[in-house]
Amino acid sequence: MNSGLIRNQHLAMKLAIFVIAIAGAFEATWRQLAIQFLIFLIFMLLEHQTYAKLLFALRRALFFLTAYWVFVTLFAADFLAALLFSARIIYLVLVMVAVWGAINKPLMLRQCRPCTRFEAGRKLVSYLLSTVYFMQAYFQAYKDMPRSEKLQDILQNALDAGARVHAQSAEIAAKVENDLSSALVTEPSTIKANLVAAIFLFVLVMVGSL
Repeated sequence: MNSGLIRNQHLAMKLAIFVIAIAGAFEATWRQLAIQFLIFLIFMLLEHQTYAKLLFALRRALFFLTAYWVFVTLFAADFLAALLFSARIIYLVLVMVAVWGAINKPLMLRQCRPCTRFEAGRKLVSYLLSTVYFMQAYFQAYKDMPRSEKLQDILQNALDAGARVHAQSAEIAAKVENDLSSALVTEPSTIKANLVAAIFLFVLVMVGSL
């Protein structure tokens, strides 16, 4: 399903879901974390393409988790605590993809337009937009690298992808400036999309209080 019910949510609703989900992750019990995992996966059914993005993000997080478990093994850290930490990292990846994996960029920029009238607000929006473009360019550059199972090759690919993206800095900066200066005439977020976001936010808060 590609309903636009996540893509067309208001930026304020997306930020509220993101902040509540991230804040709740640090104190969540196993039971709360499991329920939150489930409701986010159900939420993502509204925009099916986010599942492919989730799998891609989890593959990237796997390198960090592998290094973390090597550290846990070497220093004999508490197994259950390490397992809960790993689950929280995976949950944070899930939240990132569920909230920001499907966005209507012209709509969100239009919603940010009042902030861009002030220098500080324009710099903040420009920074966030640049970050999104750099991340997209980095993931694409990494995907274009030759695949290998060797850790040395994986690290080298990561460095090479970073260098390739850095070379695109001027192009990305021009793209950001063009986005901020354009008229950005687009349809407003739908009432249905924001209603879904409000219901999901309510459920998320209720789960956090269990």
